[in-house]
Amino acid sequence: MAKKPSLVLVTCLASLIIAAALSIDFNPKALAIFSAPDGGCWCTSYVANYYHLPSNYPNAYQWSGWLRKLGWEKDYIPHEGDIEVLQPQANGANKSYGHVGVVQTAVRTSNKRWTVTLRGAYQQIKPQFWDANCHNVSDWTSTLSMGRKSGISYFYKPGVSR
Repeated sequence: MAKKPSLVLVTCLASLIIAAALSIDFNPKALAIFSAPDGGCWCTSYVANYYHLPSNYPNAYQWSGWLRKLGWEKDYIPHEGDIEVLQPQANGANKSYGHVGVVQTAVRTSNKRWTVTLRGAYQQIKPQFWDANCHNVSDWTSTLSMGRKSGISYFYKPGVSR
Protein backbone atom coordinates (compact mmCIF):
# COMPACT_ATOMS: atom_id res chain seq x y z
CA MET A 1 0.00 0.00 0.00
CA ALA A 2 1.42 3.40 -1.01
CA LYS A 3 1.98 5.92 1.75
CA LYS A 4 0.08 9.18 1.59
CA PRO A 5 2.05 12.40 2.03
CA SER A 6 1.57 13.83 5.49
CA LEU A 7 -0.67 16.85 5.91
CA VAL A 8 2.23 18.73 7.52
CA LEU A 9 4.48 18.17 4.49
CA VAL A 10 1.79 19.22 2.03
CA THR A 11 0.95 22.29 4.11
CA CYS A 12 4.63 23.32 4.35
CA LEU A 13 5.17 22.94 0.61
CA ALA A 14 2.01 24.88 -0.17
CA SER A 15 3.07 27.66 2.23
CA LEU A 16 6.49 27.92 0.57
CA ILE A 17 4.97 28.11 -2.90
CA ILE A 18 2.47 30.77 -1.85
CA ALA A 19 5.13 32.81 -0.01
CA ALA A 20 7.40 32.72 -3.05
CA ALA A 21 4.58 33.78 -5.35
CA LEU A 22 3.59 36.67 -3.11
CA SER A 23 7.10 37.86 -2.36
CA ILE A 24 7.85 41.36 -3.58
CA ASP A 25 11.30 41.53 -1.98
CA PHE A 26 13.45 39.92 -4.67
CA ASN A 27 16.54 38.31 -3.12
CA PRO A 28 18.95 36.36 -5.37
CA LYS A 29 20.68 34.79 -2.35
CA ALA A 30 17.42 33.21 -1.22
CA LEU A 31 16.59 32.06 -4.74
CA ALA A 32 20.11 30.98 -5.69
CA ILE A 33 19.18 27.30 -5.80
CA PHE A 34 16.57 28.15 -8.41
CA SER A 35 17.19 29.59 -11.83
CA ALA A 36 17.64 33.26 -12.66
CA PRO A 37 14.81 35.09 -14.44
CA ASP A 38 16.33 34.18 -17.82
CA GLY A 39 16.12 30.49 -16.89
CA GLY A 40 19.86 30.09 -16.35
CA CYS A 41 22.30 30.65 -13.50
CA TRP A 42 22.91 33.67 -11.35
CA CYS A 43 26.38 35.20 -11.68
CA THR A 44 27.19 33.87 -8.21
CA SER A 45 26.08 30.35 -9.13
CA TYR A 46 28.31 30.36 -12.20
CA VAL A 47 31.47 31.46 -10.35
CA ALA A 48 30.78 29.05 -7.49
CA ASN A 49 30.37 26.22 -10.02
CA TYR A 50 33.45 27.30 -11.98
CA TYR A 51 35.75 27.18 -8.94
CA HIS A 52 33.86 24.48 -7.02
CA LEU A 53 33.17 26.88 -4.17
CA PRO A 54 30.75 26.09 -1.32
CA SER A 55 27.08 26.57 -2.14
CA ASN A 56 26.50 28.90 0.83
CA TYR A 57 27.71 31.91 -1.18
CA PRO A 58 26.24 35.35 -0.48
CA ASN A 59 25.05 38.05 -2.88
CA ALA A 60 27.72 39.30 -5.28
CA TYR A 61 28.50 42.52 -3.39
CA GLN A 62 29.35 40.44 -0.29
CA TRP A 63 31.85 38.16 -2.04
CA SER A 64 34.92 40.19 -1.00
CA GLY A 65 34.65 39.18 2.66
CA TRP A 66 33.39 35.69 1.84
CA LEU A 67 36.27 34.93 -0.53
CA ARG A 68 38.82 36.16 2.02
CA LYS A 69 37.35 33.74 4.57
CA LEU A 70 37.90 30.96 2.01
CA GLY A 71 41.58 31.88 1.63
CA TRP A 72 41.39 34.00 -1.53
CA GLU A 73 43.62 37.08 -1.70
CA LYS A 74 42.50 40.53 -2.85
CA ASP A 75 44.10 42.61 -5.58
CA TYR A 76 43.10 45.72 -7.53
CA ILE A 77 44.85 44.66 -10.72
CA PRO A 78 43.08 42.10 -12.95
CA HIS A 79 44.76 38.85 -13.98
CA GLU A 80 43.43 35.96 -16.04
CA GLY A 81 41.55 33.55 -13.78
CA ASP A 82 40.76 36.10 -11.07
CA ILE A 83 37.27 36.48 -9.68
CA GLU A 84 36.12 40.02 -10.37
CA VAL A 85 33.78 41.44 -7.72
CA LEU A 86 31.82 44.52 -8.71
CA GLN A 87 30.01 46.47 -6.03
CA PRO A 88 26.47 47.68 -6.83
CA GLN A 89 26.45 50.03 -9.85
CA ALA A 90 30.21 49.69 -10.48
CA ASN A 91 30.74 49.52 -14.25
CA GLY A 92 27.10 48.67 -14.93
CA ALA A 93 26.72 46.01 -12.21
CA ASN A 94 23.29 45.35 -10.70
CA LYS A 95 22.29 48.38 -8.63
CA SER A 96 21.35 46.28 -5.59
CA TYR A 97 23.45 43.11 -5.70
CA GLY A 98 26.60 43.86 -7.70
CA HIS A 99 28.14 41.24 -10.00
CA VAL A 100 30.86 38.57 -10.07
CA GLY A 101 32.60 36.79 -12.92
CA VAL A 102 35.85 35.15 -13.97
CA VAL A 103 38.48 37.26 -15.76
CA GLN A 104 39.29 35.79 -19.19
CA THR A 105 41.67 38.50 -20.40
CA ALA A 106 43.14 41.66 -18.91
CA VAL A 107 45.11 44.19 -20.97
CA ARG A 108 46.53 47.40 -19.55
CA THR A 109 45.63 50.32 -21.84
CA SER A 110 47.05 53.20 -19.76
CA ASN A 111 48.25 53.99 -16.23
CA LYS A 112 45.07 52.96 -14.37
CA ARG A 113 42.89 51.70 -17.24
CA TRP A 114 42.45 48.09 -18.26
CA THR A 115 40.35 46.32 -20.86
CA VAL A 116 38.93 43.26 -19.16
CA THR A 117 36.88 40.40 -20.58
CA LEU A 118 34.71 38.97 -17.83
CA ARG A 119 33.01 35.58 -18.22
CA GLY A 120 29.85 35.22 -16.21
CA ALA A 121 26.24 34.19 -16.13
CA TYR A 122 23.18 36.42 -16.26
CA GLN A 123 25.04 39.23 -18.02
CA GLN A 124 22.31 39.66 -20.66
CA ILE A 125 24.89 39.61 -23.46
CA LYS A 126 24.66 37.52 -26.62
CA PRO A 127 25.85 35.04 -27.69
CA GLN A 128 25.43 32.83 -24.66
CA PHE A 129 26.93 29.40 -24.16
CA TRP A 130 27.30 26.53 -21.67
CA ASP A 131 30.06 26.57 -19.07
CA ALA A 132 30.30 25.29 -15.47
CA ASN A 133 26.81 23.77 -15.66
CA CYS A 134 25.19 27.07 -16.71
CA HIS A 135 23.65 27.75 -20.13
CA ASN A 136 23.44 31.55 -19.94
CA VAL A 137 27.16 32.33 -19.85
CA SER A 138 28.67 35.15 -21.90
CA ASP A 139 31.82 37.23 -22.18
CA TRP A 140 31.60 40.94 -21.35
CA THR A 141 34.47 43.18 -22.43
CA SER A 142 34.82 46.65 -20.94
CA THR A 143 37.49 49.24 -20.24
CA LEU A 144 37.81 49.98 -16.55
CA SER A 145 39.53 52.54 -14.35
CA MET A 146 41.27 50.71 -11.53
CA GLY A 147 41.84 51.77 -7.98
CA ARG A 148 40.54 51.35 -4.46
CA LYS A 149 37.56 53.63 -5.09
CA SER A 150 36.44 52.00 -8.34
CA GLY A 151 34.10 49.51 -6.63
CA ILE A 152 35.92 46.69 -8.44
CA SER A 153 38.29 44.20 -6.87
CA TYR A 154 39.94 40.96 -7.92
CA PHE A 155 40.50 37.79 -5.96
CA TYR A 156 42.86 34.91 -6.55
CA LYS A 157 43.68 31.77 -4.64
CA PRO A 158 47.39 31.09 -4.70
CA GLY A 159 48.02 27.97 -6.74
CA VAL A 160 44.44 27.84 -8.06
CA SER A 161 43.50 30.88 -10.14
CA ARG A 162 46.91 32.26 -11.21
